[in-house]
Amino acid sequence: MARIFKNARRYLFLYAAIIAVVALMVVRMPSSFLPSKDQGYMLVNLQLPSGATLERTTSVMK
Repeated sequence: MARIFKNARRYLFLYAAIIAVVALMVVRMPSSFLPSKDQGYMLVNLQLPSGATLERTTSVMK
């Protein structure tokens, strides 16, 4: 911890550089990576042991 305080300027500069790079990447990111609107559906993966009954599956889903 003492080492960080001794080199505080260096770590602050490193932090600022990382924030600047992230900000640049957000600005330059193509909009095709971001959905234009919510599609209105959700996918769920439900995994039960082999041989689980339909009633058990239904109760877990509820």
